[in-house]
Amino acid sequence: MVTTKHNHTPLTQREGALAFAAAGTRIDAAGTEPAIQVHSSVRGAAGNAAAVRDAHAVAPPVGSCQQCLTLSFFFDGTGNNLEADVGTMQHSNVARLFLSRLDDDAVVGRYSFYIPGIGTYFKDIGDVGHTTRGLGFGHMGQERLDWAFARFDEAIRKAELRANNPTNKIRSIRVSVFGFSRGATLARAFVRELAARCDVASGQWRLKANSAPIEVIFLGLFDTVASVGLPMSANNTPGATSTGVYDIETTLKVRGDLGANDILSMAFGDPGADPAPGAFDGHAAWADGLRVPGLVSRCVHMVAGHEFRNSFPVDSVLDGTRYPVGCSEMVYPGAHSDVGGGYQPGEGARSPHSGDMLSLIPLRAMHAEALRSGVPIRSLSAMSASDMPSVFPRSFALDDESAAKFAELNAHFQRYLKHSGSGGRDIGREVLAHAALFLRWRFFSIRRQQRGNGPDQQTVPVRERGFARERATLERSVWERNHAYQRARLSAMRANERYNLAEQTRMRTGAAIPHDVSEVRDIARAAEAQAQDAYLREKARLDTYANDSGLLTNMATYDARLLRDAERIVAHHRLHPTLSLRPHYKNLVEAYEAQFVRGETLDADVVAFFDRYVHDSLAGFATDATLPSDPRVIYAGGDNKFKYAAIGDFNPNRRAA
Repeated sequence: MVTTKHNHTPLTQREGALAFAAAGTRIDAAGTEPAIQVHSSVRGAAGNAAAVRDAHAVAPPVGSCQQCLTLSFFFDGTGNNLEADVGTMQHSNVARLFLSRLDDDAVVGRYSFYIPGIGTYFKDIGDVGHTTRGLGFGHMGQERLDWAFARFDEAIRKAELRANNPTNKIRSIRVSVFGFSRGATLARAFVRELAARCDVASGQWRLKANSAPIEVIFLGLFDTVASVGLPMSANNTPGATSTGVYDIETTLKVRGDLGANDILSMAFGDPGADPAPGAFDGHAAWADGLRVPGLVSRCVHMVAGHEFRNSFPVDSVLDGTRYPVGCSEMVYPGAHSDVGGGYQPGEGARSPHSGDMLSLIPLRAMHAEALRSGVPIRSLSAMSASDMPSVFPRSFALDDESAAKFAELNAHFQRYLKHSGSGGRDIGREVLAHAALFLRWRFFSIRRQQRGNGPDQQTVPVRERGFARERATLERSVWERNHAYQRARLSAMRANERYNLAEQTRMRTGAAIPHDVSEVRDIARAAEAQAQDAYLREKARLDTYANDSGLLTNMATYDARLLRDAERIVAHHRLHPTLSLRPHYKNLVEAYEAQFVRGETLDADVVAFFDRYVHDSLAGFATDATLPSDPRVIYAGGDNKFKYAAIGDFNPNRRAA
């Protein structure tokens, strides 16, 4: 399921590529990896990690002191924060890849930097986390970019100081960048701005500031979502929903029955349905311009095949109808965070063990791709070593218990691929194929629930009781730390008042400020900052903790709406049989009729895969006007929505227009 300009026709996917990635995962799961030569700059603790592409071209001469800088940046997703999440094993794939990094080493010029996700606590830039502006509109994304470039510039400055010796010049700068969700948008913005700092001649990129050769050797992206500024969903979400006047049921009725893009206008017409037409696209400010520049030698983008929310349109790495050289795009089953990670084990009545999270499949595949490109990260075998902290093997399901769960997950994944297909289709038809299989399961699940056999109704309440107990414990801890912070804040205010009085006395009389007054103020300020940090760190854990309290109600609401949408489409088509159903809605009607007209069964492998691993991100979100019948929106090149269903039948010999 990879699309790469080097290997085949643009807008096509190499046959069996996703299955190949899964096969590689099976090898890793068994704990064996191929013997590969490693360049000295990335060997270190990684052991036999990976081949470094064009190693001889970038390595300094033997015995020289010339510098090869290796810089890696990890932009986490919206609402994802390594420190807050790792204790409950809900840290994202970007965070897990960061954990796999080789240690920083100033001698060899190797540095890695982690950037907490938008909407989470990030002390260095003054983001307190969990704000509406951050979570809803991508606020403080620019500050994260600025922080990353400050680290980049600092690393370059250190190298330049050493490079004053002509024998110690900077021979190359090799950069790796990872991102998930809005973090993937930040990653693409980072390489865009990095390219703007460079000149290129004869295919060689150099920094303008010092003429040092530079290359982004790897750009690893999980399901890029921008939604910066007013998101695309602002085009169709009633203001009364945003202000809390409308509940989700009313919102869906207004959108689906009364809106300008109601269900019937969506279902019928030429291919290319757009659930949220309008001026807003989420590409404001730093998210404007996400094309992958030529500075990037290798880019891998993993797209979620079962994400449908209007607030989460995906920005493909397509540049119009073609892929930039070196770019590959893979469609994986699952919702947004089933691909990029971030779900807590057991959340949403799925994957109760950290070793059977669906996001581990794309994580393993991205890890393998990064190693092949020479990114300085540890191999799976190195992370399995007995002297490694337990979080390393557990993050990649390498410990014995997790490995057994992962093997079972991978077996289900392989069986799913036999039904969904793998390769031979452009990205649009890949998304349609995954959505079609999901709709078949969804209507099966609704019919099963009507017969009283739905597993979620039994599982969700049991797990939510456990989550609620842990949240209550966290809430008490947060309250205590906030109380301590407020006390420290009051003490600091009083100490500052005493200092100000002493300062006024000094100005009137010339008397020196007593040392103890100054010292007490400084101590109180430090205590306040420490107490605030402790409070915000604990609050960050609570902010990201699983909460399924409204999940079953939302599931029932969306199930009822999906049934209503299908019934209206079928009834309208009977009255107007000459109307053309758009491809996504044709799949929807076929899935509905298979269950509610013909009473068909669904393959047990498909049922088990969705029941056990794929989260219902729409019911877990329930804050915009997305209909459960909506297709996902794909942007391809700036603000242009890719009407992927409008592309003709797959032809491996066809060139894109």
